[in-house]
Amino acid sequence: MAERKCRMCPGWHRLDEPWPLACLPVRSSARSDLPMPMIISDNCEFQSMLDGEIVTSKRAYERNVRRAGYHILGDERIEPKAPIDTFVTEDQVAEAYAKLEQGYRPAPAAESSLPPVESGVIL
Repeated sequence: MAERKCRMCPGWHRLDEPWPLACLPVRSSARSDLPMPMIISDNCEFQSMLDGEIVTSKRAYERNVRRAGYHILGDERIEPKAPIDTFVTEDQVAEAYAKLEQGYRPAPAAESSLPPVESGVIL
């Protein structure tokens, strides 16, 4: 006689008997019982904000945007950044805290040192 601990109730159930209906997991009504893959449709119809043309698919919209010289952001893969090799030691933290306690304040950054804002990108 083999038993298994139930995830729905605190009891144990025998495996040679049918699993109790009250202890079966609840299935989401959004999923179908049919064995089919989930498909993202390409069909959509809307008016492009670039030139007012009626676009009938996502691919046609992408061609329209690229033809106008813009880029669609959000689908590119993000490359992982290299780890930073500089570690702060406890002595450096203590030194910085001592400077702060003595009243040291760094000079404010100049506006010219800020990176420029890119324009003309459709998000």
